[in-house]
Amino acid sequence: MVVLPCGAGKTSIALQAALEAGRSVLFVSYESLGAEQIRREVLKHTTVPPARVVLHAGSVRRKEQAQVGEGACFLSTTYHSLSQRGSPLRKVPFDLVVLDEAHHAAAPTFRDAILEAIEASVRVLSFTATLLRSDHSNLDFLGAVLYRASYLQLSRACLVSRIFVINVLCAFDHQFRKAHAMSTNKVTKTYLAALNPIKLDLVQRIVAYERYHNDCGLVFVKNLVVAEFVQQLLGARFEILAGSDPYATKEQRMHTLTSNSRLLERLRRRELDGLICSSVGEAALDLPDVAYAVSLQGCTGLSSDLQRMGRLSRTPRLEQRAHEVDDAFARRQRLAQRVARFYDLVTLGTEEQEALAKRRPLVAEVATKSITLSAKTAHDEFAEHERRTGRAGVVERTMKADRAARERILIRALRYHAFQTHSNEAQRASRRVTESARRKRAATPEPHVLMAGLAKKRMKRERERAHTESIMAANDVFDAIPLEPEVRGILRELRIEFSHDTTHTHTDAPGSSA
Repeated sequence: MVVLPCGAGKTSIALQAALEAGRSVLFVSYESLGAEQIRREVLKHTTVPPARVVLHAGSVRRKEQAQVGEGACFLSTTYHSLSQRGSPLRKVPFDLVVLDEAHHAAAPTFRDAILEAIEASVRVLSFTATLLRSDHSNLDFLGAVLYRASYLQLSRACLVSRIFVINVLCAFDHQFRKAHAMSTNKVTKTYLAALNPIKLDLVQRIVAYERYHNDCGLVFVKNLVVAEFVQQLLGARFEILAGSDPYATKEQRMHTLTSNSRLLERLRRRELDGLICSSVGEAALDLPDVAYAVSLQGCTGLSSDLQRMGRLSRTPRLEQRAHEVDDAFARRQRLAQRVARFYDLVTLGTEEQEALAKRRPLVAEVATKSITLSAKTAHDEFAEHERRTGRAGVVERTMKADRAARERILIRALRYHAFQTHSNEAQRASRRVTESARRKRAATPEPHVLMAGLAKKRMKRERERAHTESIMAANDVFDAIPLEPEVRGILRELRIEFSHDTTHTHTDAPGSSA
């Protein structure tokens, strides 16, 4: 096992090992984007024929399955694909198995599949940026650590960027604080903490500041509902990078491997100012031009927090010139070394604050410098910079000044749990239709091969129609879903009037700020 931080060149080491290992190599990544990136790097840096570099992840999984195990093959897949029941990859005697983000291999969902693949193969080489897991599982079954280097070691050698961490402590907006205290639903509390208007205002000011310096960046969230609000704030030059939306119809499923790859290319070409990323964007993204990141929802696992900061680790790699003395080369490296900013926005009095305390020791192992500010101090500093650079008013509309917008976000956050419940029920109804059709097909005599093919296509169409109808029904009735008693009580306490599909407020609601 090799323990190196993000951006240290693990992919290059893996490719060199793969070329020396033999004719068949299995690369395992955590996300489909990572698997696709491995395939692209193999094609770019080796002479392996494209037909023998196979992607077995995401929507191309079944199409490429026939090529598995047929002669020389560099195959790139994901932990999820490998762990699926009946996966043929576990039994293939690969010359080498390369595990990227190897700390995921210890997850109960993946462990048995990984062990089976290792036993069938000649050797295994694992890479990870951290040996830590939130469930404290160990990685001893992957073998001993052959080499290890810390982020700060490589940063001092100018091989990775210098990362400045700015922790911003945000007090709750009055209404959100009261709603958070009254809510008993953990998921709803998470939404309220993430959509705290004071944090949303800060995101706008951070992006405006970084745009002035012509830098692009990432905004990290956990939930799509949060990502959608942030995108509305930041505008068309920010897109959402996420996995498939379980509540979307077939026509609405925009977050695929292909579409996400296109977004990454647009960001590399600077057609976008940034991406709003779910967990899909935490690992294995090769984005050398990203200069800053904003963590809007920080309550993730410890390894995930390191992965987020790792997206900022890339820095230009220089070669020593002929007759250039070591000291001159070192000075040139330091001048070229990227300085990245990681803004960690935390809502006080929530689980986000508890998570911040837990990850401080890990941040100290990565950050060149770490400071903590209050939201007010950060706001004042950004406003002063805007004034000095003649950009006063660059953030045209803030949540603090827009009471109606604040309350729309509050209501959406409170109601989203009910929408999820409704959508999950629709999903279960769709699965029941599918299972009924499958059982009916299994009970009928074996048809002619042509009829079997037609029946399979018909069942697929019926399954897609049932799924689409059920999810469309869930989407169409969001505003018609009855408010839960707890939500009604919270809105009543906040003096926000409501009906089944509309909400408005008393103009004299006490304690609210205009």
